[in-house]
Amino acid sequence: MRYKNVGNKRDVIAVVIQNKSTIATLKAGGPCFLDPSTGDGVGVVPADGLANANQGLFRGLVIADTPPNAFGEAVVSGQYDYCRLVLATRAASTDNWPSYAALATGDVLGFYTGSNTNAVTRQGAGATATGGYFLQILQSVASATTLTNTGAGTTGINSVGALVKVLVRAL
Repeated sequence: MRYKNVGNKRDVIAVVIQNKSTIATLKAGGPCFLDPSTGDGVGVVPADGLANANQGLFRGLVIADTPPNAFGEAVVSGQYDYCRLVLATRAASTDNWPSYAALATGDVLGFYTGSNTNAVTRQGAGATATGGYFLQILQSVASATTLTNTGAGTTGINSVGALVKVLVRAL
């Protein structure tokens, strides 16, 4: 565990992790979850396909891309400026993009378990969200109306997102 404990900059706490996925790279800014089958306390897996019952095993936000079986770090407490946020998804890469609601400072973020995304998504307004308050957004994000496939400039992908500032509470 690494603490920043002197100076006049914000405080963060980071822990050592090891990617136990055999195929997926943990993406920087994405959530990781303790893999209890390893029994070592550092083995983690990405959010891809994670069961709801295992979301309480949230370990933190990955600091840098971490390939399978490699060691890295995750932020477990403090402000993190590069959290991967999914704003919209679509069934096929040729479909139009759906609209999405704006996010306000303090909104609670939940885990997005879609394939090969390893990100978070809006769970609800800060005062009304249910579940854990592991992550809260520290900035606003504007809403968007439906965009055509070509108008969004994203032909060939099925999710669109942003890097946002969040407060992490995974200790």
